[in-house]
Amino acid sequence: MEMSLKELFNDCVARYNNITELSPRSEDFIERYNETVKVFDQCIHALRQLSLYSSNEDLEDLSTSDMRYISIYFYRGKIAEMNVDRHVAVNDSMQYFATFLKLAEDYGLVPDSLKKFVEAAKNGSSAETADNFIHPKNPEGRRKNKIEQFRAEKEIRERLKALSMRPHADEDVVRETQIAQIALQVANTLTSIESLRLEKGLIDKKVDVVPQTKNSIDETRLDYESIRRGGPRLPHRGPGPTILESTKHGLMRTLDRDIRRGPDPSTLPTMGIDEYLDIERRRGGILDSQPSQKPEHTDEESEDEDEKTMKEREWDEFKESNPKGSGNTMNNG
Repeated sequence: MEMSLKELFNDCVARYNNITELSPRSEDFIERYNETVKVFDQCIHALRQLSLYSSNEDLEDLSTSDMRYISIYFYRGKIAEMNVDRHVAVNDSMQYFATFLKLAEDYGLVPDSLKKFVEAAKNGSSAETADNFIHPKNPEGRRKNKIEQFRAEKEIRERLKALSMRPHADEDVVRETQIAQIALQVANTLTSIESLRLEKGLIDKKVDVVPQTKNSIDETRLDYESIRRGGPRLPHRGPGPTILESTKHGLMRTLDRDIRRGPDPSTLPTMGIDEYLDIERRRGGILDSQPSQKPEHTDEESEDEDEKTMKEREWDEFKESNPKGSGNTMNNG
């Protein structure tokens, strides 16, 4: 019996949550990964067949139940980041994230505070001008953009937390929550794209980030523009973080869990910690901290606190994505 789109979507989420508990170095990771990819491709194919989305529609034309399926491309991008073939991982993730951002933008689901970054990311997957906008050459410009994105994400999380505390999850609350959830996914996508661009730069310069294996998944391309014509042709790949559940109470439980858990860790290049920090320091991503000598809490101090929190989060995510002993293994036979 053929599964419905809703059933496929829920199956994708369950499989994603399971595979994120596995180490990429575990014996059955490749097999589980490929199985997850197959289910995701079936779900995306079913979504494409239904032609739920159109560039001629706006948010008012989109039902809450159909809105949630936009996230399949976000989750698919997150799964692509897990591919052991880093060249394929970078290219595929960027393509799926581009599709997700395009749909979010078409339906007005991108927060105003992130629109300029989304526009640059969407149009600048290979454009130097857009890349320079997101990563200005001067350290102060990079610092300003990072803090701006961090504050936007923090504001979205606070809105989600406020929605989760409402005593009754009526239809309006469910819809507002879904909109805010996609907004948070947009913020997370921008963070992932930043890491992917850093890794792509290393790969393009023939830096061995992770050795390719014979078990690498076949590389394919996803043209986000074809979503207007009923969707792209998709091969084998897979998902991303925890998804909102279908029932109102389940949705609120999942939301509360996600808020407590914090941001989804971004997949960073596998390299030594010192090497990564050295690269970040050279490109201005890490600035030496200055001890505060001002007795009053100024705007500058507030900005420094946000930057400190942001860097602590990035460091935690890096350590989680790069456990001890997970560096380049090319010389280990």
